[in-house]
Amino acid sequence: MIELFDENEIGRRSLQLDQECLERYGRMSMQAADIDTMLIPAVNDLIKRDLPSIVEPDNEYLRKVMEFLKLNEEKFAFLSSLTKGDFRWFLSKPASAERVISMFDRDAALEALTHLQECESLEIDSLKRLAEELGWAYTKFLALIRVTLIDSSKGPPIKELVSFFGVSECQLRFRQMVEFLRSHSKCTSKQINL
Repeated sequence: MIELFDENEIGRRSLQLDQECLERYGRMSMQAADIDTMLIPAVNDLIKRDLPSIVEPDNEYLRKVMEFLKLNEEKFAFLSSLTKGDFRWFLSKPASAERVISMFDRDAALEALTHLQECESLEIDSLKRLAEELGWAYTKFLALIRVTLIDSSKGPPIKELVSFFGVSECQLRFRQMVEFLRSHSKCTSKQINL
């Protein structure tokens, strides 16, 4: 290799890396970066640039996100995937009932979420039992939970969402969606009466 080195070639070629190599270096840099001094400020800048309409999360929440990603997500390589990619769910939260209403019957969703907000356990077996009691197909029930928690029908498994957010945050998001659905009902009935 040393014999093949030609100093005349320095600066004559552009260094191009394939996607796999870029991802490997991205993962390595994420693991090596300090959360408080490097990653949180960079994520805040990214949010301001790419997602100006969302309420900027506090630094404690962003620290929790970054620690989770460092420990659990071996494929996390680019900060931009928090605002434009697979990990956007960390920053997504429903601001209305529109997506739930577009995917599910409003009254059935309201009933299911009313039960969910009272659940002490969000373990898979408990969710299966509740779905059965309410007459929901289990996969459809999980889709309702996912849309309510992260405003998307696609994302990580429910178990991972519950693990990250915690039961109390999930219950809070269920309560907020119940309120969104109830206020949507009031808005709709006012429009009909006009």
